[in-house]
Order: sequence, then structure tokens, then C-alpha cells
Amino acid sequence: MGDQSGLQRRLPPIPDAKTAQDQKVNRRNIIIVRINSADKLFAGSEAMDISLLKDKIKEFLTNPTNDPNLPEKEEKEIEGKIYKVSKGVISL
Repeated sequence: MGDQSGLQRRLPPIPDAKTAQDQKVNRRNIIIVRINSADKLFAGSEAMDISLLKDKIKEFLTNPTNDPNLPEKEEKEIEGKIYKVSKGVISL
């Protein structure tokens, strides 16, 4: 391609720093997964074996008993049906 030819594209404008906002997430909707220097795994404040992590996260996100310490749920329409969806966030 020469200097005078090419694809004409226009990039979106740079967002203002003032418009960028931090999202506020309710504390009950967050689980923090950490590994310490001794290679111990923590989900929330609880030490656990890695083989149990999947079940712990599944319980956290689904909140089957509507525990007030686990994430809230909101109703969302997905493909024409209403489903309860977790507001849970997993922080690594």
C-alpha cells in the first residue's frame, strides 16, 4: 500500500477520566481466592484443599439456601425467559 491508500477507520474518542467510575460491589457479593507464600489456598477466610475449591465457588455463586452472607441474585431475561442470576464476583 502506498502512503495515500489504506483502510479508513476512525477510532472511538478517548474517554474522559471524569466519566470513568469505579463500580461499587456489595461486600457479600465478593469471594477472594488467595494462595499464600506457604502454598496454602484460601477461599474467603477459609483455608482449603484445591480439590474443594470448585464446590466452594459453585455454592458461593448459586447460593441455593438464599443465605444472607452469600451473593444476591437478580432476575435477568435470557432468550425470552426470566432467570435468577448471581451478582457474585470472584477475585483472584
